[in-house]
Order: sequence, then structure tokens, then C-alpha cells
Amino acid sequence: MMEATDELTNASFPTDTTVKTLMNDDSNKNTTKKEVALCMKRNFFFGRTSNRLLTIARGLKMARQLSGNHGAKLVLMAGKWFRFFPQILEPHPDIYLAEDATNYSCEHTMNDRDVYKSFELDIGKEMRELMPLRKLRQNAVEILHNHFNISPPTISSEEVDATSSDPFQQLQRPLPFISVHRRWLEGQCGRYANDSYTIAGRRTTNLCNTSLMNSICELSLSSLPFLAPKVFERSLNNSERTIILFTDGQVPEKDGTFPIQYDTKISVGTCGPRGGDCQMVLEIIMMTLSEYHVGNPVSTVDTIVQGWRGSLPWWQTLGDEPTQDHAAAGMIPSGCFL
Repeated sequence: MMEATDELTNASFPTDTTVKTLMNDDSNKNTTKKEVALCMKRNFFFGRTSNRLLTIARGLKMARQLSGNHGAKLVLMAGKWFRFFPQILEPHPDIYLAEDATNYSCEHTMNDRDVYKSFELDIGKEMRELMPLRKLRQNAVEILHNHFNISPPTISSEEVDATSSDPFQQLQRPLPFISVHRRWLEGQCGRYANDSYTIAGRRTTNLCNTSLMNSICELSLSSLPFLAPKVFERSLNNSERTIILFTDGQVPEKDGTFPIQYDTKISVGTCGPRGGDCQMVLEIIMMTLSEYHVGNPVSTVDTIVQGWRGSLPWWQTLGDEPTQDHAAAGMIPSGCFL
């Protein structure tokens, strides 16, 4: 069983949900069955790290809808979910892990593949609640500082929780860099951009049409000013902000236009040589912390980046008339991430 984690005071990730011990009742087979809205069994364990995170968020959303938001609980069943969840996420009060449904009275049961394919669900709230492990949050801040010389901006003592050793508790502003995510999706980026619902659960709109999404599939350094002229005219010409590329490496000629690229080898010391899930989450956290993030609307990774960015305090202070950029939590192109 994982150790309970106290709510993080002033933390950059969500604090409105008190984090409790992740419950695993397999050792108490004789206890009264707990009533839960949704039990999610393993059918396919669909996709990679980001697909799995979206599956959990969609499952939590479904559980709440099915129960009318009253006492909604989600149970993740099967051994692989046991290993994945605790390695990546803090415990969540509405999510249980179990080998089977022995201890639960499941109002509904679905397999994880069908849950994942519920692309139409709005999971912004649920994504903001899924908090990555504290040690991964710390590691991400340290990597940006040690390898890219990116440090938190100077802030007043009133803004800092001086009693905390967690770097996130001292962040009240985004870090001074721009993150860019290039995703080719094994050559399928353009095809997904033309779907009515992308695999990331995003519908095409007037502000985010298929032409724009296709152009992002072909993204290079020189095309950035067309996406956000006010941001990138200064950055490209005057090196005002560091621009770091995060990429799947599938189109090296496009990647090569960016002078600074994140190398997954950097995280080996934290995640180990086979720590794929850990490495991916570290990258997502770093993209979450940037001042602006250029995302791919058809990528599941950027759906998570958008959700986690939306939980940060500097994007929650919207004012009476928030700008489109602010409402999109600094995601570019903003029209695709509203």
C-alpha cells in the first residue's frame, strides 16, 4: 500500500482535492463490499503513457457521470494498473486499485479500451486532479535548472512557502522558457487531424480547423511566428526566451531546425534505462511549467499538458475578462486549447 500524502500547501498542482491513501482492499476479503460507480477491467491496457493517463481521467469522469457526482468511485482492476498508477501518480480519493471486484459492488463495469475511446468526454477537471508524484515534480524542476540553466523567476518572500523543500511550492509563476512538442504519430498526424474527433478528444472548430492542425504536424522553428506572432517574433529574433523542443524524433529534418532539444537520456538517472513511463511524465511536467507551450492538438500528450497547466495558480487567476491566451493556459495555438 502506498503511503498517504498530505495536501500540498500552495503547491502548483491541485490542492482542492485532499489526497488520501490509495485503497487496496484485497487483503480484507471479508469486509462489506464498497459501492462504486464504475469498475474498469483490463482488456487491452491501451496505448502508451499518455493514453493510459487519459484512460484514468476518462474513467473517473464516467464514474462521476454514472453516479450523478454523488460518492462516485472508480476501481482500476488488474496487475498492470497496480504497477502503472503508483509509479506515476499520487493517490486519489476517488480511485481504488484492486486485483478483481471481490470487495466491490460495481454499478457498472467496462473494459479500459472502451473507456479510452470515449473521446467526446470533457476531462479537464479530472486531468487537473491527477497529480504526478512529488519526486517527479521535483526532478523536472531540477533537470530544467541543471541541464538548461532555467531557474524560477525571482519572487518576493511573501509568495514563497519557505518551510517547504518541494520546488513546486515555491513556483508562483511559469518558468522563463517556451516548450514545443513535435509529434508525427508514426506518420498518422495528418490523418488524425482530419477526424471529427481526434484521438486526443478534440473536435475541430473555426478556431482550430484541420488546416491549422495539419500545419502543426509539419512544425519547424521558422513556422512558429505564424502560430503566435506576438510571442515568437521577439523570441526568435532576440533570443528573449529559451525554446526547448520535445519530440518523438520521427522527422529529424524538422527537429533539426530547433537548436535546443530535450534528450531522454537526461532522465536515465531519475527513471533508469527502461523507465519509459517515468521519462514521458517528466517531459510532460516540464512542458507544463513553461511560460508558453506549443502543442499538437491531435496528441494525447498535449491534452495532459493542457490539463496540468490549467491547475497551476498563475493560469487560474483569470480576472473578469481573461484573454484567449490566458484562458488556454498559455497553450499555442490558443484556439485549439480553449
